[in-house]
Amino acid sequence: MYVQDGTVIIDPFMFLRDRSELIFDEIVLIIDKFKPDVAGIEDISFAKNKNIFMNILYHKSRIQFLDLVGLKKYK
Repeated sequence: MYVQDGTVIIDPFMFLRDRSELIFDEIVLIIDKFKPDVAGIEDISFAKNKNIFMNILYHKSRIQFLDLVGLKKYK
């Protein structure tokens, strides 16, 4: 996992489970783009206050920060 131009890039076949150190209050990571033929979202649930719980399968998924209130992409 690494950050490129403000976007968190996830390497293939890597799973996240409560990586709260990667996000801030009232921000959640949401899969923004993925290849549907090789990636699938099984379940995503999230909470405020620096918590995220994800169970996903993906390939080179791009994850971006979204505002929980307005759901607007951070620039």
